[in-house]
Amino acid sequence: MNIWAFVVKHEGNFDVSTHLTKKGALLVAVRDILEYLGVYEGYFRDEEHEASEPPWKDEQLAEMSSEQLSTVYQKWSEKTWDHFNYESEVIRTTVQG
Repeated sequence: MNIWAFVVKHEGNFDVSTHLTKKGALLVAVRDILEYLGVYEGYFRDEEHEASEPPWKDEQLAEMSSEQLSTVYQKWSEKTWDHFNYESEVIRTTVQG
């Protein structure tokens, strides 16, 4: 059985969540990055800055397909590439019986 995992390393600590769907894993991944970056606590300088960033509101994200969420995840993830204390990945794996 295929499942999806969100793997994150933050300040040397690993965390993994598993999901039955790619969309579920991507939603958790995007929300984790948004929390890490402080998007929910005044990340944007102004409305123009907010409009130039990828989608971030839960309602918008929930309506997206897996493919759309993959793009959003990649865009937000790029903002962490030079942060050496945060790394994340969404991967497909299988449950071994």
